[in-house]
Amino acid sequence: MKIALIHPPSCDPTAPHLALPALAGFLRRHGLETLLIDANVEAYDRLLRRESLLSLEQRITGKLASLEKLSSLDHQAQLAYLQYCDTLAATEIPNKINDACNVLRTEKNFFDPPRYFAASATIDAALQIISAAYYPLELRFTSYRTPFALTSPEEIARDAQPENDPFDDYISDDLIPRLRQARPGIIGLSVVFPGQLQPAYSFALKIKQALPEAHLTVGGPAMSQLLTRLQGERLERALGPFDSAVLFEGEHAL
Repeated sequence: MKIALIHPPSCDPTAPHLALPALAGFLRRHGLETLLIDANVEAYDRLLRRESLLSLEQRITGKLASLEKLSSLDHQAQLAYLQYCDTLAATEIPNKINDACNVLRTEKNFFDPPRYFAASATIDAALQIISAAYYPLELRFTSYRTPFALTSPEEIARDAQPENDPFDDYISDDLIPRLRQARPGIIGLSVVFPGQLQPAYSFALKIKQALPEAHLTVGGPAMSQLLTRLQGERLERALGPFDSAVLFEGEHAL
């Protein structure tokens, strides 16, 4: 039996969480082949590139043009219009993003305060471009917020649609092909922080559709806090695409 363990966005990629490496070590010591995937780092690595940001700027330009064709804008459209304009004003960010990410990858530069703070400012601006392209999403390394996320399974599925999910290309083009090739019998997602909740459900919906034969489970502190408060039909609805959930420690359950 092969097990795949996935750490989904969104959390700080400069301080990876140690839960899944520890769990993978436990499983491997007990003879279970384990594929460990830091999807948080991989997904952001795909988004935070010059080509990706330029493509997103074109998407924002198209949305802005659509609003400008309207005779009037309601309150929500006005907020979107302002965010689109502010974002497109930062024209230098796509050309600076590759160097900024390299600062975070290089130990010497990472611990150089001026370079680190300049790189952080560039990356924050890049995350604003991504947020605007998927408005009303607010995306940060430590958060993933949409106005109606997680209010119901239907809203979760809506936010998982490709046009609403900045990680969709990574899931479809990178993650799912790798899982198909590995053919794990169990796929586990670890949800440590609240900012990972909506992305984890989005990942799960797409993984389950692509690999229906795999047992899809979920665990981690954020998910444990959510599910321990629910019972009966509400608990079943909250599990959504997951076949099971592992509350608290995962070693012996897996």
